[in-house]
Amino acid sequence: MDFGKIFTADGRIGRRDWIIWIVGIWIILGIIGWILGVYDDDGTSITYTILSIIAGIAGIFMGIKRLHDLDKTGWLYLLTIVPLVNLVFWIYLIVWKGTEGDNKYGSPNSGSPLSF
Repeated sequence: MDFGKIFTADGRIGRRDWIIWIVGIWIILGIIGWILGVYDDDGTSITYTILSIIAGIAGIFMGIKRLHDLDKTGWLYLLTIVPLVNLVFWIYLIVWKGTEGDNKYGSPNSGSPLSF
């Protein structure tokens, strides 16, 4: 696993790796939240908040790389802040297959931190 690729927008990431990344982060944050007791009555934990922000930033970079796989600019990721449009946008990222072979953003999965 190449952790250096997590916080950079260079390269591409395919559907499979992107979905594994998103689901994996949800599971990891859920377990950490359970361990820290975030789901108790008070529901506050500065550690969990910091980890969530870091995971959110990494998720933005992974989304940009997914757009690169579709041969689109990363600026389109701003569509995730528009209500209702973001739902269609997420479906687009999940369903559409990336470009075959190299494109202007690199070779397939060149930005995936899951590549071994």
